Amino acid sequence: MRDPAATDAQFDQLLAEQNALRLREHQLWQREQNRLAQVLTRRQRAHFVLLWLRLQDAARGLMMQRGIPPARGLPPTLDSIR
Repeated sequence: MRDPAATDAQFDQLLAEQNALRLREHQLWQREQNRLAQVLTRRQRAHFVLLWLRLQDAARGLMMQRGIPPARGLPPTLDSIR
């Protein structure tokens, strides 16, 4: 993005890599959810997800307080799913 000489092919490659990473992330999340379903009840899994989202929000807030720019592709915040 910062390199004015970057070609469309380079952007296509970056976008393809980002898409592949998102797909892999989703596959891993799905596998984790399937494994959690084997040992946790639905209520326990929902509680786990809520705690995980709270942790992500807390980490994001701490990073913002310290002036660390947010990473691209962060998980949704709690406010975005309410």
